[in-house]
Amino acid sequence: MLHVKDYVTIDKEILSGNPIFRGSRVLIQTLFDHLEKGILRDEFLESFPAVK
Repeated sequence: MLHVKDYVTIDKEILSGNPIFRGSRVLIQTLFDHLEKGILRDEFLESFPAVK
């Protein structure tokens, strides 16, 4: 079973504690912003290769 903690990191020393994708410096909010603009998940992943 996969858990959010497998994908998300929250550390006050990294980007002021904003939730990011584990192993990157990409904010989770960035994904939501892209989805709201109609950008597909696959396009998002192509734009941010550090996100797995």
